[in-house]
Amino acid sequence: MLPPIEGAGMAEDPEVRDMLRRRGVAYVHVHELAGLFGRELFVAPADDDGVMFIPDTALREDSTAR
Repeated sequence: MLPPIEGAGMAEDPEVRDMLRRRGVAYVHVHELAGLFGRELFVAPADDDGVMFIPDTALREDSTAR
């Protein structure tokens, strides 16, 4: 399951952002997600289990909460 994506989709709705912020949900930026997706497509080992790994360092707090 993907985390909410900062800069895209329904997670940008102010009410959704507020609800997710209150629950402590971190966002991943759309550019970071694109890089991670590309890594999975072109760099991941052939014996990979098919699960996309999103490192904690790619997740960030909701930028509007600061």
